[in-house]
Amino acid sequence: MLAIACVGRMALTNYLLQTLICTTLFYHLGLFMQFDRLELLAFVIPVWLANIFFSVIWLRYFRQGPVEWLWRQLTLRAAGPTISKTSR
Repeated sequence: MLAIACVGRMALTNYLLQTLICTTLFYHLGLFMQFDRLELLAFVIPVWLANIFFSVIWLRYFRQGPVEWLWRQLTLRAAGPTISKTSR
């Protein structure tokens, strides 16, 4: 599977990972408002690479991202039990 496809399969997880990385860098490490827009582009590629690396490694061992898995479990639980046609 292409690396970018791995990111797509884990879109919500990667969105939250990107938010966590940037929040840590800019707010917790005090880098907020320290760079102009052109200088901020230097942060884009490392954040993308971190997302790609995490996605590729994760999907080697699991079928979907951790947040996608949690979302699916909560959705299935909220839907309640289902009755299959074969059990009637």
